[in-house]
Amino acid sequence: MAAAASYFTGPTILPSQRATAAPDNSAVATPSLAKSRDPRCSGCSPTTVRHIARSFAAADATSGGDPVISIDGVDATNVWLLGRAVSVMNMEAGVSFTLDDGTGQIALMRWITDDIDAKEVSFVQNGLYLKVQVTLVGFQAKQHGFAHSIRPVTNFNELALHFIECMYVHLENVRPKMKDQFPRAVQANVSAHEMQAQVAHTVQTNVPAYMPFSGGVREHHVDFAPEVNQGRFPSSLQTNASTHAPFSGGVGEQQVHFTQPNQFTGGQQHDLQSMVLEVMQQPDILALENGVHVDEVARRLGMPRAQIMAIAQRLVDLACLYSTIDDYHFKSLLNG
Repeated sequence: MAAAASYFTGPTILPSQRATAAPDNSAVATPSLAKSRDPRCSGCSPTTVRHIARSFAAADATSGGDPVISIDGVDATNVWLLGRAVSVMNMEAGVSFTLDDGTGQIALMRWITDDIDAKEVSFVQNGLYLKVQVTLVGFQAKQHGFAHSIRPVTNFNELALHFIECMYVHLENVRPKMKDQFPRAVQANVSAHEMQAQVAHTVQTNVPAYMPFSGGVREHHVDFAPEVNQGRFPSSLQTNASTHAPFSGGVGEQQVHFTQPNQFTGGQQHDLQSMVLEVMQQPDILALENGVHVDEVARRLGMPRAQIMAIAQRLVDLACLYSTIDDYHFKSLLNG
């Protein structure tokens, strides 16, 4: 816990986590009072040049002078940027270059004061991808920055990860503001989804206890009711779990269904789902890379397209099917 708190109080990528983790170990992680007043000592967050440009433009439009650097309403003096170095100019006292991350370009400067600086400056070459810790400065809406930490990017996954982190931090910062602007019905739906996310851990720990099995599995179907997917198991399932769920050995053409009692009238809906799943698991359809079109399933079963579409959407909700190239092509998740 101490290590985690210390990590989230430094120049990290998730400022929201830093704010919640710092109080747990303030004696170890809290910076000095002098540094806490210095904006240059604030934590780093990942961002893009486009976000920076918008921040400078908005500040210039409102104040007309030196901008107060704020991205999504959060102070952002120090940021992480990742992009390709261009227009590199080596000087005796340092190096100036432009970083292009695909969303825009920003001029950066790195001064040489010791051997460590000289080593990092050697990484700055035209065309190389770099991850840079930047202190933003600006004057009259012209953004530039001072580079403090420069590291070459050797794995392309870092590029994708950086943009994912940028999206995460952006959504964390704007979600509280946007939520209040939604209609009441949407706000209630958002709150419901947040409550469902809180029980995800319960689902992970309880599901293996309710339906353990071992051995080979062939052509079996598992249908989950919405209550099961949300971590709420029917009382009948909880009391009879030891009787219905655990089993071992090979399974041939078996079906395990977790459905709410009396959910289907005469088992009709259940039978239709089984028929669609049977078609979806035929070898010629499983071999299709993009899945099968609902029209083909309707043709084989002799049923209306609209009915097949409704059943397919239900099976998607039950995590038995998933859509592929569009809303009408589906593929089975139970490729037994």
